[in-house]
Amino acid sequence: MQVWFVNVLVTTLGAGMADLKLHITNDRGMSVPSNVHQTAQGYQVTYVPADPGTHSIHVTYGGIAVPG
Repeated sequence: MQVWFVNVLVTTLGAGMADLKLHITNDRGMSVPSNVHQTAQGYQVTYVPADPGTHSIHVTYGGIAVPG
């Protein structure tokens, strides 16, 4: 069985310091666990989709929704 890791970079350069919050869901609306590590550019987010399908990542930075 192959395992696919998904890596996402949330860039915060020039945005100042704030709290990052994110929530990843699969196409059934179930939460998907993730790992978040701070980098020089912002945050590296890694998750493993348990099922095929569309996943959504909802990000807020400093309480403000981040589009994209």
